[in-house]
Amino acid sequence: MKRISKLSFIISIMSVTVSAQTDIRVARYWGDRAAAVSYTFDDGLAEHYTKVYPQLKRRGLKATFAVIGNRVGDEWKGTPCMTWEQLKEMAADGQEVTNHGWSHSAVNRLTGEALRHEVQRCDTAIYEHTGVMPRTFVYPGNRKTPEALALCSQGRTGTRTEQVSIGSKRDSTWLRRWVDGLVSSGSWGVGMTHGITCGYDSLGDPTRFWKHLDHVSRRRDSLWIAPLADVAAYVAERDNVKLKINRRKDKTVIKPRMSLDKAVYSQPLTLVMTSDKPLVAVQDGRQLYVRRRGKSLMIDFLPGGGNIEISPMESCEAGGAAPVFLTAGQSNTDGRAYVSDMPERLRKKYNHLHFANVTTRRTGHFGDRTFNDRKGRWAYCDVVNRLLDGTLGCDFYSIKASVGGTSIDTVAGGPKRPSWYAGEGWLAANKAYDGDVATGRSLTKSLTEGFAMCVDSTLVSLPQGYDVKAIMWHQGESDRHAAADYYKNFKDMICYIREFISLKTGRAEYLNIPFIFGTVPHASRQYSAGVEKAQRRVAAELPDVYCIDLSKAWLGRDNLHFAADWTERIGRMMFNELVRLGVVRDNEVDTGMY
Repeated sequence: MKRISKLSFIISIMSVTVSAQTDIRVARYWGDRAAAVSYTFDDGLAEHYTKVYPQLKRRGLKATFAVIGNRVGDEWKGTPCMTWEQLKEMAADGQEVTNHGWSHSAVNRLTGEALRHEVQRCDTAIYEHTGVMPRTFVYPGNRKTPEALALCSQGRTGTRTEQVSIGSKRDSTWLRRWVDGLVSSGSWGVGMTHGITCGYDSLGDPTRFWKHLDHVSRRRDSLWIAPLADVAAYVAERDNVKLKINRRKDKTVIKPRMSLDKAVYSQPLTLVMTSDKPLVAVQDGRQLYVRRRGKSLMIDFLPGGGNIEISPMESCEAGGAAPVFLTAGQSNTDGRAYVSDMPERLRKKYNHLHFANVTTRRTGHFGDRTFNDRKGRWAYCDVVNRLLDGTLGCDFYSIKASVGGTSIDTVAGGPKRPSWYAGEGWLAANKAYDGDVATGRSLTKSLTEGFAMCVDSTLVSLPQGYDVKAIMWHQGESDRHAAADYYKNFKDMICYIREFISLKTGRAEYLNIPFIFGTVPHASRQYSAGVEKAQRRVAAELPDVYCIDLSKAWLGRDNLHFAADWTERIGRMMFNELVRLGVVRDNEVDTGMY
């Protein structure tokens, strides 16, 4: 196969006319990422399904798989190929299945009807078996002629005209430098490979490529990893669209105009604008996805759609009741990321937060939450509090109870460990945990009695009153040995905490306080499918219980606790759930996930 080191892509290029104003622009790549990369796997080999696809799914990544139509379900040069059933599954999951020719004939040697047959018959087969029409074309042998290029480009977002080989001759260092170079230069890279452990230009040991996928996954804040068709469409639309901007007193109206075929080009573009206030954006009667990244807001819109109307989000009434948030769980709630790894923007002093950790010491009084000890720890809830501090603009109160290695089951976490169990008889026989299990093992009582003391000593005296907004939770690892009982135990604990808060405050609506929790990552050495199934069942059955899918979350070297980057990311995800529920009036924040 021909290897080409220079990256390029055939697209229609037109000058970008956005606005003379610098505070509104179309992002270079989706999500305002600095660069983009597309991974393409040629020939439709069976190992693309059995080995590559699971690795992509594990990381939440999408790629492009170019198949030879008449080899599907058979073999190619002695190497087994994927089946149509496998390709249909991958296409339904968002992987791109595209055209590599019906018989892998060199299209530079074909003309007229023979050329059309080679291309269109493969298109038809892919559509008939997967339900998705290919939007790109990958040239067999990377060879083409102007006639082939013209025909293969019809009705597509682009074709792969040049690419970088990422096969057998590339080691981990080269792959890392290649991607890091894309980010530095603001480029789009298209990687090409074929065999994995067998077949043409096979990797042999694919471990280095899985590690490379780990590396790019960790760079999602600056790198858009997407199939060929998506990036090709984005670049073409970006360079074609023109925006007419009309600023009014109460709103901004943006009129997009694109001359490309809307039936082919429907990839959302990202509009970036500067605003220190939350905004609402609507296009064609549909509210657009708006999220904050640093000092900018990002809005995904359709360049072939109608006018975009952007207006301020309605704010909460000034002088309302002070918001109260509760957080509880085991070690990932307690915090296992070191302050030395905490970004400086998260470490600064809070302006509005009043914090009380009621795990072992319950006075009813609130204090500051500081991060002066670089050997100290921090958790996702500290990120939520930082975002709330910047959003609410008023004093708010955070109550936390957490101990590492604790279960809801009274034995699973260890008979000499505190527990979150909420069975009536067990609670009656056990006092709140105070740091010594000999005097009390109940963490549920630590949280609820701590809350009661905060109400009596502080919250009830607030002139503006208080309002319990939500409970945030992460736990489940230590219940892996009691997964069969987790459904009932988890459900009973949520109901007990809600009922306690309702009775203490005399407010019936607190029986359904939003309860937000994250699942245990599949990479955790203490992951239990039984616990996750129970968690999702509880979220489906109890009102106002919301599950955040953390199945693909990354962990630190211990394969148990969130590292610093994911600690911040999960805090953003928790905050975004508060926004979606209307608990907080603001735009979501960019999580770096897509």
